[in-house]
Amino acid sequence: MRSAEFVGGVVSLVLVSVFSCGGDDGGVASETGTSSGTETGTSSGAETGTSSGTEAGTSSGTEAGTSSGTETDTSGGAECVDDSACVDLGLVCNETSGACVAAGCEGEDDFTPCEVVTRPDRSFDICVGGACVSPGCGEVSCNVPAPHFPLADTNQRECYDATESSSCPSPGQPFFGQDAHFGWDTTHAASERFSRDVGLFGEPVVTDNVTALVWQGCTVGLSGDDCGAGFVAKASWSEQLAACDALSWGGYDDWRLPDPYEMQSIIDQNTADSPYVDATVFPATATDWHWSSSSSVDTTWAWTVNYGFGTVALDYKENARSARCVRGGALQARHFEPSTIEGDRVVTDTQGGLMWQGCPQGTSGDECGAGIITWSTWEAALAYCEGLSLGGLSDWRLPDINELQSIVDYRYESLSIDPDVFPGPSNSGWTSTTRTSYTGHALIVNFEVGNTSSIAKADLAGSVRCVHDP
Repeated sequence: MRSAEFVGGVVSLVLVSVFSCGGDDGGVASETGTSSGTETGTSSGAETGTSSGTEAGTSSGTEAGTSSGTETDTSGGAECVDDSACVDLGLVCNETSGACVAAGCEGEDDFTPCEVVTRPDRSFDICVGGACVSPGCGEVSCNVPAPHFPLADTNQRECYDATESSSCPSPGQPFFGQDAHFGWDTTHAASERFSRDVGLFGEPVVTDNVTALVWQGCTVGLSGDDCGAGFVAKASWSEQLAACDALSWGGYDDWRLPDPYEMQSIIDQNTADSPYVDATVFPATATDWHWSSSSSVDTTWAWTVNYGFGTVALDYKENARSARCVRGGALQARHFEPSTIEGDRVVTDTQGGLMWQGCPQGTSGDECGAGIITWSTWEAALAYCEGLSLGGLSDWRLPDINELQSIVDYRYESLSIDPDVFPGPSNSGWTSTTRTSYTGHALIVNFEVGNTSSIAKADLAGSVRCVHDP
């Protein structure tokens, strides 16, 4: 069994260069999956093996930003220009953001606003693992550990069988329990998800009414109500990090380069056409790799999302790639708390309330050390979760792509998942989400690396970890 080791240490300072446009200098970040039917996460563009609205909204009928976890406003505490305005509160002044924030992170929840000075100094400083970090520092120790917002649904609204679209099956029938059967999308129209504000300076701003994240309405380099002006500005990772940090757009100046969870949240899994976003609210989106703020263990690489494929993979930081900046979103502490119920290991997401099967199918025990992992086809994975009784609970289901990616932890080496929470073997895990451009494939998360891709539904090439709704 491979073990995962947390890569910690002192946050290093990253000197970023002045933003400039650049061409695509190539480079391939191949993160292949576990079988010949696996789609590779390459930056070459090849996909192998595959035939200003309000900042609060609703998520599954609840107000965005509310959960059983701790919520912290992104602006921190009171406004300030120096520590004198914060001392009576037991806080310090983050002079870049102009807010009173935590003086230290010991005992503080992840995502609590704090103050750490980097060069250049950025305003988005948060507690991660008891240390104050600035995401984008260049080391895995300052990668965000989980989504800090209510999980969004995928917008997959059609059902599929093994090869093509079909009518949605009923409970007990083959292929029941897939993405379109569950979630926010079953009770809300797609038009309710985003609000696009084009009222200021030709710099549109998009508010996600589920996650409360606020997005730059155009890919970096483009502008105008329909993003028809300018040219997509491709640049290295450090240059795009600096570009978002320095951005003044739509009347806001607190933009940042998004993390992989944020970027995944706007992928539209209901379209079979590239790019995989809602083209009405994100027009002219570049169909290539977009940088995230999270680095790899090999710090010359960083995580990207390709909106042309709708997948997550690694890329070499010196390559010239696109970006879309983000701001806002309530900073909600998210913890995955393991427990044993009637002899079964289960893990509770304290922010969203989802309960996870603690050991993948075929394994059991406190450390998931008993048994061997079971490989399933997509149809068998759906049926297994639909019939599962675990921890005294029934009504388990196969998670969608956004849910399964939410338990990836990009701070870990070898296995991109917290081994204290999810021990035992982990590899490519099935999701309930069909690959709409190749409907004989379903999306997977490769926990050996952390990338997302797709494999043929008929392959015995994916493990199963089920989820239970609160």
